[in-house]
Amino acid sequence: MILALIPFLALALQLAMTLGPNHDWVTFRYPTDEGVVWVETCLEMEGHASGEFDRSWYRETCWPPLFSGEQRFLPPDTIHIRARLFYRLHGENQDPLWTPVMQVRPE
Repeated sequence: MILALIPFLALALQLAMTLGPNHDWVTFRYPTDEGVVWVETCLEMEGHASGEFDRSWYRETCWPPLFSGEQRFLPPDTIHIRARLFYRLHGENQDPLWTPVMQVRPE
């Protein structure tokens, strides 16, 4: 029975997201398992711009991943981020991999 679980555990792919020490950039680490092809990474960002017009904002930016580790800069008033990776496994589209929502700065 335990041997039947080994192939399932080997397919547990992860998208890793790490916040930079100054909270101004984020690093992505993509799965490099055999048969994995990265299609698109999307970064969702929420923030709050203060000043003359006090308002909240939301942005989503997407790009085709090129390297197994990549960095993206964050706008200075970013509060929360979340990312997802669209990928194929052995030529077949898979459900996207999501990161948990990460708090960048205090609200």
